[in-house]
Amino acid sequence: VSVDTISLNAASTLLVSGTKEGAVTIWDLTTATILHQIPCHSGTVCDTAFSPDSRHVLSTGEDGCLNVIDVQTGMLISSMASDEPQRCFIWDGNSVLSGSQSGELLVWDLLGGKISERIQGHTGAVTCIWMNEQCSSIITGGEDRQIMFWKLQY
Repeated sequence: VSVDTISLNAASTLLVSGTKEGAVTIWDLTTATILHQIPCHSGTVCDTAFSPDSRHVLSTGEDGCLNVIDVQTGMLISSMASDEPQRCFIWDGNSVLSGSQSGELLVWDLLGGKISERIQGHTGAVTCIWMNEQCSSIITGGEDRQIMFWKLQY
């Protein structure tokens, strides 16, 4: 089983991993045990992260899905689909911004269960994304060999 992505929660007590086979696994680092293994993507899991309160895990994959998982129960709470692979994302607990295979940034409405905005940016896949703590600046990198700086306006 090939692990393609890992992420820790804020307290560094839990780890989430994603595999080429489409499984998301939540680990308890204090006991080195698997809490939940959720087969929720068809194809590679590209990125995973905990919510700021560590109650949920979000994952994106080659299947274009953005999944939200309850950490305590291991249940898939919601699954939203896009028409192409989502390579990376950032999540402040409310909003999700993902980087797609085509170079677009997608803004996801988690409550509404849909994509609320598409922003054209890179000419190749968005491979990495970073946001500052104030959620006002974003930096993206892509297969087009570009690094882009973004200012968010609400």
